[in-house]
Amino acid sequence: MGFLDFLNKKNETETDDVSAQEANARSETRIKMNVNFSPLRLSAGKESKLKMIVRIKNESEAPMLISVDALLSKKDLIGFDSACIQKHNEKRIGEIKSGETKEAIFDVCSSNQTKAGNYNVGINVYSHYLDYD
Repeated sequence: MGFLDFLNKKNETETDDVSAQEANARSETRIKMNVNFSPLRLSAGKESKLKMIVRIKNESEAPMLISVDALLSKKDLIGFDSACIQKHNEKRIGEIKSGETKEAIFDVCSSNQTKAGNYNVGINVYSHYLDYD
């Protein structure tokens, strides 16, 4: 131990209190997400559409204000509109009570220039404090 190391050392009880608070915060905001596609895939080389259904279940004890963001890669020729230009979409679900399940439905479209292959979709679920701002 160096001469000034005691200045950087935290009290161990403070660290334990902070980690306990973080664990409680994580357990209070439990959300379960399930994603389904209907139909299962898009058609390559022609215009088609599928519905991406995101189901969110509030597994915490308190109600939560929820929104869902879906993201597609900018380089892929799929999108949330028929022109395949819109690559980001947000749905505001509203308040979900404890144990309740709600769903957000996103339309994913392909064009006549869409190539066959696998495409990644990013989905983020956010819990808001008082409002969406």
